[in-house]
Amino acid sequence: MFRRAAALGLTAAALAVLAAAPAQAHGFTSTVYVDVTADRDRVATTLQLEYDLLFVSAADYMADDPLFRAGDAALKAGDTVARAAAVNDHRDTVIGYVSERFTVTAGGRACTAADAGAITMAEQEGVPYAVLPLTWNCPAGGGHAIRSELFPDDEGYVRDTTTRVTYTLDGRGGSVVLTGAAPEFSTGTRWWRNPWVHAGLLAVAVALVLLVLRRRGTSPASQTASSSWVRHRSARPGSRAVHDVPPS
Repeated sequence: MFRRAAALGLTAAALAVLAAAPAQAHGFTSTVYVDVTADRDRVATTLQLEYDLLFVSAADYMADDPLFRAGDAALKAGDTVARAAAVNDHRDTVIGYVSERFTVTAGGRACTAADAGAITMAEQEGVPYAVLPLTWNCPAGGGHAIRSELFPDDEGYVRDTTTRVTYTLDGRGGSVVLTGAAPEFSTGTRWWRNPWVHAGLLAVAVALVLLVLRRRGTSPASQTASSSWVRHRSARPGSRAVHDVPPS
């Protein structure tokens, strides 16, 4: 925990920053929002990350004490312009941290992250967020995969992070939620490999069988009972099961 924080003197200060943030800001969990689009061999992502977590985690991971001090001062001042300036003045640190924790691959090979413009400020449910645009240069061929391990538990700042991804990629579009238990999404994943699809198809098959049996006026239980009764009657000497009718 806090691999570099002790050397930077960040441990107590970072915890104080996060503890002082509004309860709704993270509540020991965090949500990252990501938009992903692609143009040939280039992928564009726009990440929205909680401001306090971003500058604290990036400063800790990348050993950038000036970022922590600037981000902390801007956060306490409630100054949106100063907040943006703090992370933009240390954009290499921020991108270095994010590109280690959030990755894009194509055909199983890593894409390279590049600065795509200034970091701006936004809000999600009243919480300050930093908006980071990145461009990813990818090898040609193969489906893309998105993986997020931002703000992991072992950093010690939050216990859980959810990454909500909206994408238009490889001729597909939609949204997906990434978590610590399921951190990766791939456009190469086919729908028929999804276990939830398997369960749904099985449920539909069972429902169809029951519907057919109901329309025939029988059920598996009644069919079994009837067959057993006929076999029993047929086994009796001199009996003619074809004329027997089971008691109602």
